[in-house]
Amino acid sequence: MALHGADWAKITKLFVIGLVFASLALALPVCLRALDSRVVLHAGQETLTLKREAQNQYSLEKPGIAELLLQGAQKCGIEDLAEAQAAYDQFRIDHPELNFWGGHFPNLDNVPVADLTQKASVVKALVAPQTRSVIIERLKSSRRPGVQEILENRDLLQTELFPPVSAPGGAALETIITAIALLSQDDFLQPEFRLELERLASDANRGHSTRPLELAYLDVLAFAGKLDWAQFSGFLSKIDQLETLSRLTRALKQNDQDLPILFSIVWLAPSAKEVSDYLHRWPETGIADLTLGLRSHRGGVESVLQRGDRVYSPPRFNQWFFELWPQLARSLIADMSYHFPRLSLLFKYLAILFGSFYLIRMVAVFLPQTKNRVKVIQMEKITFVRQEILAVLLLIVAILASEPFLAQSDQIEDNPPNWKFPTAPEAIVGEVHAMLGENVNEIDLLVLVIFFLIQVLLFALCRVKLREIEKHRGSSRLKLKLLDNEDNMFDSGLYVGLAGTVLALVMVTIELVSVSLMAAYSSTLFGIVFTCLLKIIYIRPYRRKLLIETEAGIL
Repeated sequence: MALHGADWAKITKLFVIGLVFASLALALPVCLRALDSRVVLHAGQETLTLKREAQNQYSLEKPGIAELLLQGAQKCGIEDLAEAQAAYDQFRIDHPELNFWGGHFPNLDNVPVADLTQKASVVKALVAPQTRSVIIERLKSSRRPGVQEILENRDLLQTELFPPVSAPGGAALETIITAIALLSQDDFLQPEFRLELERLASDANRGHSTRPLELAYLDVLAFAGKLDWAQFSGFLSKIDQLETLSRLTRALKQNDQDLPILFSIVWLAPSAKEVSDYLHRWPETGIADLTLGLRSHRGGVESVLQRGDRVYSPPRFNQWFFELWPQLARSLIADMSYHFPRLSLLFKYLAILFGSFYLIRMVAVFLPQTKNRVKVIQMEKITFVRQEILAVLLLIVAILASEPFLAQSDQIEDNPPNWKFPTAPEAIVGEVHAMLGENVNEIDLLVLVIFFLIQVLLFALCRVKLREIEKHRGSSRLKLKLLDNEDNMFDSGLYVGLAGTVLALVMVTIELVSVSLMAAYSSTLFGIVFTCLLKIIYIRPYRRKLLIETEAGIL
């Protein structure tokens, strides 16, 4: 089929419009259940950097904190740190007396230590009996009841996890008690966190179970064994709840090498609780995503925590489309995606929809039936509706293909083990509940909605085709033949439904997504229901009418 000049002009126009919309959709750095790394980078511009904060800390005579911040910057791939590292090293050389505690603390002056010029963790610093006893004697004169409650924990005898202070090996417990009491006395603890600790200490002193208190002490010990006093007191000053500390401790235990990264993230974050909540929701990928945010400085960390979604680094072709736009346009696009993610997502989906529609219309010009179709059956309005439905189908396919974590549920970490063994009746009840099935999660609901929408669109497409046949000005016999010719199309709901179930089961088998069998088989169920509705309610009565007209000789 030869195309005329007007056809080529129409094709060019439709292609250009479709390409503009498609490029806009690819350029928009926004996803439904993920945070685009380009938005993180944009959010971090002109915000506090780790390099600058490290310089601030050693200017405040806290070289220990500066050391961890510089290590965190190196680990997350920040460059241009040579000057800051050299200044830090020189500061250490010029002030070796700050090495032991990691900074200058007037309340620790005249406390006997082995060597002020040697670095020491909190545990190493306080495990020396002479150092610990001097600090304890000073704390005994404190007028704060909470400090005295903590110090009284040294007299506990019925402990579960630590040996009592009076027993061999009790130095570990006394070291942690001393550190926490000193933090409370010197106002390094936030009020809520301090009150929680003091309440647990008071309950233990009055005969209650010591296990909750000892678990909190173990969490403190995890950081006290790795941080000097400046780092330890600075980190604990960011903690607002015991649960926050517990979650951060679990994140640290997964990989001890992440300590500088974790410390830097908590230091720059708006609150440690937001960090712990994010790591609780994404225990497998949380550190990596926050590290990417850390590379974009304080604004990057805040953007990741604010959205609460995983960070997604798009493929190169997405970035290429993004870079096609001028610098000002890129800045506006990224700024809108950061501040108005839902509005940006709406623009993206509309761009996909319009782009698909214009490209479908362009392809329709090439189709031979467009020119060869008998004039009597050309119905522009119905053709237009059919193209709209196809565009919506392409939109759904594009969403499924472009959303990186659409079918992945949260990776919420398991709770700590509870050593309470169920009785026989409890075990039976639990088994019954398991047999009845799990609750439908958001991923199952998402899969159900997607399968349902696909079937609705196929149903609408078939109805449009049936309407086109009804409006045909040919004979009833011809309409019957047209119905027979479209029989496979009218069964497309069954085929697509079965294909959706098979695809879902394959993805579950290879552990690509975690959906229930109910959600997988719902695709076939929706296909059967909508195909039955189409054939029984619409096609069968219309076919019966045509058969009667044909037999009666009515045209």
